[in-house]
Amino acid sequence: MHSITCIGRDHLERTFVFNDPEDEITSEDHHELFFAVKTHPEAMFFFELKLRAKPDGQFQIIIIHHHNRPEYASMGIPDSLLPYLTHYLGRSICSSRVHVEGTNEWRAAPAKKMWDRLVQKGLAKYYAEEDVYRTTEPNTAPNTPPLHQ
Repeated sequence: MHSITCIGRDHLERTFVFNDPEDEITSEDHHELFFAVKTHPEAMFFFELKLRAKPDGQFQIIIIHHHNRPEYASMGIPDSLLPYLTHYLGRSICSSRVHVEGTNEWRAAPAKKMWDRLVQKGLAKYYAEEDVYRTTEPNTAPNTPPLHQ
């Protein structure tokens, strides 16, 4: 069980937990990792993160959502979770692009807001030439061995 400490919009500190990811190979041969971040291990509802491995070695966010649950919305989960997973997985995590014609790849306005906040905190960088955000390795990495390298 992993735990992260998050600071919400209300400036209160909270701890959330999650297990090792569910690892899946999709019918299209995509390698995906699913994380369910919860207030406590037995919680019924969760904050969802799904990552897809890219050929260049990064993981791309394909789903990140609080499902309109007040216990997960505006709690700062991405700000702690994405740097933690960058270290834990041993790989950068990147955004989708705004829109890629002929694909289902797109980045929603709330995702841009999240990524811009991470850039402001020094936890990510924006690469205009690719129209993509990527996590940066945090200065203080959690004491966990990388899962995938």
